Amino acid sequence: DYTLSVGGTSGTPTASSNRLQPGGTQNGELTTTDGMLAGRQYFDVYTFSGAASQRALVSATAAGFPAHLRIIEPGGQEHVAQATAAGSSAEI
Repeated sequence: DYTLSVGGTSGTPTASSNRLQPGGTQNGELTTTDGMLAGRQYFDVYTFSGAASQRALVSATAAGFPAHLRIIEPGGQEHVAQATAAGSSAEI
């Protein structure tokens, strides 16, 4: 189980079924039906939208494992954060 949150003041959600609203929190669970990276790492995908000048803090926390967070911008630039221990947050 994990919790993902996005801090911010405004934004328009995309057409994804896993969309996040600024200021919102999403609880989730990794299962064997989720996508999987090489090395058997399961993942979920969420989207959020905002203005070019908007600042956002995205954080992921998992109780049973160190959370890993990756944000991919529309232009393809990636930002990655890894929590140091189970129960701590990965933040970008």
